[in-house]
Amino acid sequence: MVHAGEFKVVKVIIQLGKLHSKVLTVSDAKGWRSPAVASLVDFSDDNMINPYAEPVFANGCLHWMFRTQYLDKPRGILTFSIADESFR
Repeated sequence: MVHAGEFKVVKVIIQLGKLHSKVLTVSDAKGWRSPAVASLVDFSDDNMINPYAEPVFANGCLHWMFRTQYLDKPRGILTFSIADESFR
């Protein structure tokens, strides 16, 4: 559970069909770390986070739109739960 006043920063990259991510809890002096739950999300090689759409925070999760690299078509939504630090 995320405690009130706790702030997290999430860095996400899709590279060669793999999701790479790091989490920073602002009050934690340890710095960047891997999310608590390992990502089981796979992508095709031409998918990427849409750099023209800002992530949205709703229902305790961050949401990113991802798209194809070459056709620029929306492909889906990547969701990160702040509470359990898992992707869907």
